[in-house]
Amino acid sequence: MSYEHNFGHKKTPGTARSSFTFLAPFFKVVAIRFKSRLFKFKKKLESLQNKIYFTNLWE
Repeated sequence: MSYEHNFGHKKTPGTARSSFTFLAPFFKVVAIRFKSRLFKFKKKLESLQNKIYFTNLWE
């Protein structure tokens, strides 16, 4: 029996909890990737702001 088939028939809190623990690592990976992307974006934004600031300063 596959995981999906088992999940479809038993609708108990235990099954829902086990499905959550099954998906928890996946959510962690997504969160970590999102954070790193956000961090990279912030760095890009900061460098862009610095460039704009310096070009305005020199004009």
